[in-house]
Amino acid sequence: MDRGAEGDLGRHRFGRTDNDAMTREAPPAAAAPPRRPARRAALLVQSGFLLLVAQVSLRLIGYRRTRGLLGRLGWLTRGGRSRGLRSISWGVQRAAQLLPSRPQCLPQALVAERLLVAAGHSAELVLGVRDPGDRFAAHAWVRSGGQLVVGGDVSGYRVLQPVEGDPGSR
Repeated sequence: MDRGAEGDLGRHRFGRTDNDAMTREAPPAAAAPPRRPARRAALLVQSGFLLLVAQVSLRLIGYRRTRGLLGRLGWLTRGGRSRGLRSISWGVQRAAQLLPSRPQCLPQALVAERLLVAAGHSAELVLGVRDPGDRFAAHAWVRSGGQLVVGGDVSGYRVLQPVEGDPGSR
């Protein structure tokens, strides 16, 4: 998670930490690009733009306002109703790889959540923490229907209360 987002996490309450339960996730959805080149390009452009917006706004206005802002940018995600979990997972991860700023886990999770909701899927943004010795680490990921969509390896993270609410309602 980038430094701007870490500081913001400390200012907001996401709920209690469940110290007894480590994360146990279903296997991640295997990322796969859309079959049509035009849809693949549209998903990459859309994901890339939203990732940049999320990255910059997390630094400038913080987590809660960024989540609300992405929810209000719903007009950018129209036309994505036929997208599956695998396509969205691929689009967010691939766009993050292509951007020179290399968005970290929180911007990726926020964008994946927005795209999943726009496509009519359930989306659960999850924040977790771990203390590997003397260094604190925080991580964000998104689940849909019990499947990990973005977030990579989440083993060893203690789940904070999942973030509730539709990102478009803020």
